[in-house]
Amino acid sequence: MIPFDVDQNSDEWEVLRSGIPTASEFSNLLTPKKQELSTQAKPYAWQKAANRFYGRPIDTFGGNSATERGHELEDQARFWYGFIRGITVEQIGFCTTDDKTFGCSPDGLVGDDGLLQIKCLMGKAHVGAMDDENEIKKYFAQVQGEMLVTGRAWNDLLFFHPELPPFVRRIDADAEYQCRLLEQIKEVNADIDRLVAMLKAEAA
Repeated sequence: MIPFDVDQNSDEWEVLRSGIPTASEFSNLLTPKKQELSTQAKPYAWQKAANRFYGRPIDTFGGNSATERGHELEDQARFWYGFIRGITVEQIGFCTTDDKTFGCSPDGLVGDDGLLQIKCLMGKAHVGAMDDENEIKKYFAQVQGEMLVTGRAWNDLLFFHPELPPFVRRIDADAEYQCRLLEQIKEVNADIDRLVAMLKAEAA
């Protein structure tokens, strides 16, 4: 794992992640239920190729009120988790695999073996995640991807809402799932490389 000392959502962070697959977007690669190649994998490769050719994000989602709300509550959620568990959560901006072919932005490193990923959902979705395990599975690709990048053994998925009871679901590393995910990452990266070569040929 290679860590990068950048602030999440900063310009430097955006550039680092713009041209490679990242864990928060791995749901574009594998479907959550059947764990098959997603139909979103091809357009995902198109976007990453455009970013890599240009050298930074291009025509990407700029966020909305929900994402802004999540950013505002993240520090509060991290403090709650650390206080309840009696531990210190180490913040990290961005990290990649040693070959820099894919990366992730965990919301915290926990001890030597764990990670923290925070979700600050609206009330309806928060209760839904508490009630229905299928709602938790929506984040499985992300949390497994973060463990794949960092080599950590577990990832605590914290659902935090300031007016509702927070709750944590620990997700252990799933070697079989990570193997399938890695295969899809390699396939998408190969497609990105091909597309970037095509763009360079057209630009020559």
